[in-house]
Amino acid sequence: MIEMAEGYLLADLSFRESWEIQRRGVFGVSEIIGRAFPAGFIAEILTRHGHDMAQSIDMVFETLAATGFRYYNHDHLPPDADDVGLVLRLLPYSSQPERHRAIVQAPVERLVASISTSGEIPVWLIAKAETEAETNRFVSLWGNSCAAVSANALLGLMSYDRTEYQPLIEKCVGKLFDDIGQRGIGAGWHYVPLYTIWIMCELIAQLQTQSMEIGLEQKLRAAAQTLTERFKEEVQRYRVTPQEAALLSLICLSPGAPDEMKALFKADWITILTKTQRYDGCWPGEPLYGTPTRGELATWYASSSVTTALCYHALKTVGS
Repeated sequence: MIEMAEGYLLADLSFRESWEIQRRGVFGVSEIIGRAFPAGFIAEILTRHGHDMAQSIDMVFETLAATGFRYYNHDHLPPDADDVGLVLRLLPYSSQPERHRAIVQAPVERLVASISTSGEIPVWLIAKAETEAETNRFVSLWGNSCAAVSANALLGLMSYDRTEYQPLIEKCVGKLFDDIGQRGIGAGWHYVPLYTIWIMCELIAQLQTQSMEIGLEQKLRAAAQTLTERFKEEVQRYRVTPQEAALLSLICLSPGAPDEMKALFKADWITILTKTQRYDGCWPGEPLYGTPTRGELATWYASSSVTTALCYHALKTVGS
């Protein structure tokens, strides 16, 4: 099963199947492509399990450098925190660290400059001088705030230079935990709920590697309890899809998950993964994050490669 999934994922290191290609004539062009983020998402998981993904990582950096750290290869959209956070997490695995560190310097500065005084990390990195003009030409489907995007960006900053950005990280984490406490999983607008819970647990795991001031630790505990209560509802699902089984497993196996959450692990989730894998090694694509569709309505991005990466990650993690 694991070998089959690896065979599927490693057969094409550009991960072309995962690219989000919009051919609906948006922005007056016949085609726009969201290439770097989904490919980098897969590459990050594979690097965590010992694969040399230098070729894929080089592609991610070069693509984002060319697009100005925009999700699509079109300048209608501003740069986004998810793409910046992704490359910061990929930087330790780069085969050209000096070149790639130079590439990320300006995006990091823009990310930091875009963070509000309260510590809120915006999804779209609109510089203050551009705010009015960008607002007139850009419509965000689900707002400019998302707990999952914030967690991804914070994990990137912590990987990039935790010491340098520690005060900012703590401020942003405090705001993020407040949002989770007030709105629960609803604070994660752009991603499916299970992904939001998982990435929050991953963030908590990294935060717990260092001491925290009492106030921040209290906020962490409150947010963790809110996530746990929601997770108790999620595990009661009557029907569980492969990607849901993977995320449910990854949540329970995350070092940052509270003990109460870890205790809810079900071996049946792994059974679902083993029984639903296709003959070519993949699992069918399932919704992960929001994207626009015809009529500028919202739909979900889904990719067999991305779903397979998550299922593979769960199988490798449970066996480690």
